[in-house]
Amino acid sequence: MRFAGVPSYWFAPDIGDNLSLPDEEQLKVEVIRPTAEDFGQLSSVRVVRTEDGKTEMKSDFDTRAILRRHIGGVKNLEVASPGKDGAEKITTGEALARARFRGSGTLVSLICAEVMRERLSDEEKKITGQDLT
Repeated sequence: MRFAGVPSYWFAPDIGDNLSLPDEEQLKVEVIRPTAEDFGQLSSVRVVRTEDGKTEMKSDFDTRAILRRHIGGVKNLEVASPGKDGAEKITTGEALARARFRGSGTLVSLICAEVMRERLSDEEKKITGQDLT
């Protein structure tokens, strides 16, 4: 059996109007694929019972490890703080992990889901020329 793999690639999260921007202006993060042994450490699944008695599975991510070890570069992300001149440019996963801004929870959830995703993205398919799992 043959699997496709790309050690890293750039991912543009579908947040706000990001995907409608020109390619060079889109917020993008460099995803560094986890090794096989890392996968078990980066997420966990828990079973919860809802108020109506149904059972649901919830995924929890090790956000700290994902942002610090599996996000390389960050393009086109700036955080402006009230009362401060200019904006802080976020250019690494480390800097993103430390940043404070509205929308960070949604952005980080999208990034974590992408890092842990097992199916090839359209970008990975282009890179590898394969459509393998």
